[in-house]
Amino acid sequence: EWQVSTAAFAPTSNLLACGDSEGTLYIWNVQQQRIQHAFKAHDGWINSMAFSPNGKRLVSIRNTGPVARLWEAESGQPIETFPERINAFAFSPCSTLIALGKGKEILLWDIERCETVMSIPQPKDSWFPFALAFSPCGRYLASGAWWIRGFGIKKCPVRLWDVESGENIAAFRGHPTDIQCLAFSPDGTILASGGYGGTIMLWDVKPYTNG
Repeated sequence: EWQVSTAAFAPTSNLLACGDSEGTLYIWNVQQQRIQHAFKAHDGWINSMAFSPNGKRLVSIRNTGPVARLWEAESGQPIETFPERINAFAFSPCSTLIALGKGKEILLWDIERCETVMSIPQPKDSWFPFALAFSPCGRYLASGAWWIRGFGIKKCPVRLWDVESGENIAAFRGHPTDIQCLAFSPDGTILASGGYGGTIMLWDVKPYTNG
């Protein structure tokens, strides 16, 4: 018996995407109250999905390959398959870029050109980026990673990156465990991070973003 494993509303509120434990992706037309598309998206449990801010694209992630896929939301047609293990993703606010956390790097992928435009190598204490979030202005990207046993890491850093240059402009250390999620305040001045240990921390990013 299949189970609904994840769901996401399009920002336009006209579409609802659901993924199940068998790897099937359903796109519902909310206004017409019907399934618009249903198709096999992954070979197994779909862990997460999200629409782009403009509602035109949809990303779905599965832990084993194909790991992540990008879809045209209205038609359900595939746009790209990312065969590498992708731990996290985030759409830029203007829907032009996707940030992908992969192994020892973060990739910035151009949606229109369908290609990677930047690879940002990660320091050893930030391997396996597990959480990503763009600032509301789109100029900055926050990342958080797994805590890696045996590396002597006491605090997992939350890192702030300049999207245009790929420069690491700040690192905030406070979580003793994996960083599970990240979110900017609507005005972009505060960054919230959630750790595996159940702690939420708030970081003032104004000194680094001219906020």
